[in-house]
Amino acid sequence: VVACGASAAFADVIKLSCTSPSGTLTVDVSSYDVGLAQSSNIGSQGSGSGAGKVTFNPADIHVPLADFPTFLPFVEDGRLFTTCTLSHTTTGNRTIEYEFKPAAISSIDAIGGNGADRDDVSYADVKLEFGQLLVQTSRSNPVRFPKR
Repeated sequence: VVACGASAAFADVIKLSCTSPSGTLTVDVSSYDVGLAQSSNIGSQGSGSGAGKVTFNPADIHVPLADFPTFLPFVEDGRLFTTCTLSHTTTGNRTIEYEFKPAAISSIDAIGGNGADRDDVSYADVKLEFGQLLVQTSRSNPVRFPKR
């Protein structure tokens, strides 16, 4: 399962809000990639019945390059967030929320450059590791991973 999103300056609103004992960090998000991986037993090596273990891919979150220094202390000292919520609201007021518990920034990269139109395509690429994921849309009940 992979979920991706992106926003234009006047379209969708995507925010990341992370809470730790020292406070809350909230930033705008330009795009993200949240996914799960599942190793199955298909093929000659296994019986072919049953699913393997689900693992979380790190959430890949793109934030404005100006927010790069904001994340550095969290990477440097490995500080955990109790909760991080990625909220994506479309222009049609449909919302999907990804709640990560607990969460930590495993890496951050500054990405810079100019696009074909000389538009700035610079951003900070934040990798978020997490232990539990709760996904909810404005039209569905929450789905929790791992399932209990």
